[in-house]
Amino acid sequence: MPGDFDWVRLIYRSVEVGSIVLTSAGIAVNDGMTAYPGYTGAFVPVTFGGAAKGTIPARIAASVPSILVSDWIPITSLARLDGGSLPLLIARTYVQTPDGSGAGTGYSYNTRISTGALSGPLWKQINATVDGVGTPASFTSTAVSANGLLAGIQVMSRKNACTVSFAGDSVQAGQGSTLGVASAGYLACASISKSVFPVVYSGDAATNGASPATYWQIFSNNVSVIKPKVAFYQVSSINEAVTTQAIQDKHYSYAMRFLQDCYDNNVIPVLQTCWPQNRGSTPNDALRKGLNDRIRALATTSTTSMPILVCDVDAAVSDPAAPYQYLAAYNSGDNSHMNDAGYAAASVVVQATMLQAIYL
Repeated sequence: MPGDFDWVRLIYRSVEVGSIVLTSAGIAVNDGMTAYPGYTGAFVPVTFGGAAKGTIPARIAASVPSILVSDWIPITSLARLDGGSLPLLIARTYVQTPDGSGAGTGYSYNTRISTGALSGPLWKQINATVDGVGTPASFTSTAVSANGLLAGIQVMSRKNACTVSFAGDSVQAGQGSTLGVASAGYLACASISKSVFPVVYSGDAATNGASPATYWQIFSNNVSVIKPKVAFYQVSSINEAVTTQAIQDKHYSYAMRFLQDCYDNNVIPVLQTCWPQNRGSTPNDALRKGLNDRIRALATTSTTSMPILVCDVDAAVSDPAAPYQYLAAYNSGDNSHMNDAGYAAASVVVQATMLQAIYL
């Protein structure tokens, strides 16, 4: 019987100045969360171009990471026995040093991955410090690290399977959530993903602190390698708020570049309206709303050969009485990011648009 996945590949990324050598990596499957951390079963070796070691190149620019994608590794998911419905994957990666210097104490990065449901945070990095050996003896540390090289996974199955990519800033990545990685995009993928049709979230181009120029560049660099079926693009960011007509025009131009990248790579594009930017000034918010109106208008130009879908996340989470800000119930407290309730609300419209795109 085919599993929910039968092949897996890992996606790594780095913004370090130097390259980083991955000394070894492995993946495993299990049937429940209770076996992790402290999983002691067998791991399937992960290879990179047929070799046991892989090298993540030096960053492309200060905020533009390089990526490394592993080979497709045959491994079949297991049915859950702990009450969960979607399959689990465990990934382990060893590097000599996380900054690529090649000296000092090594690190092993352990990642518990649910390919759909939040039965455990999606990218929970478990960081065990070891003494510079090629294959660490222990991966059972329960210390949570904020760092990690693993940016995403992709799966293939004898069933149908779908990867959905998200490009944007820290809001797109789910900052402000207390559930781990609980972005609107991830929650939407988790809700849609079923045993008969696995849907995998890839936040490969969702980057904290990034402006549209940066996360568009990351997406453009990666799309031909990751090859998602559907890609979502955040048209603006509070990191470069729409305070002038020139900025509005610039953000619109990057949205156009995103569309072209999608068409060139046979990806279905989805443009997301601009999240509230909490600037509080009527002229500034008029420019933000003007950008959203331009994006919404693009949906009317969609054709079968060149589709354009628009996901109106702004309408789902902004305060009707003060549209430049989130509804109070959705504000994480810093005015720039949502809380879990906000990401859940946004995920409803993301899910609806995602289903429309998948079945085009």
